[in-house]
Amino acid sequence: MQVEAPTGWRTGWRDRLLWSEVCAAESPYPEMARMARESVELLTADRGRLLGFARIVGRRR
Repeated sequence: MQVEAPTGWRTGWRDRLLWSEVCAAESPYPEMARMARESVELLTADRGRLLGFARIVGRRR
C-alpha cells in the first residue's frame, strides 16, 4: 500500500468520546455498552494527550 495523505485529527478524541457516550447509553447489547463505558473512562482521563484519530488515505499497489 502506498500512503498518500496521513493526517492527524487533533480533536478526533472528542468525536470518539461522544460516540462512546451514545453507545454506552443506547446500546441494546450489554457487552457493547460495557466496552463503550470503558472507552468513555479512558478518553475522559486522557483528554486527547495520547489518544486520537488519524486519517490515512492510501492506494493498493
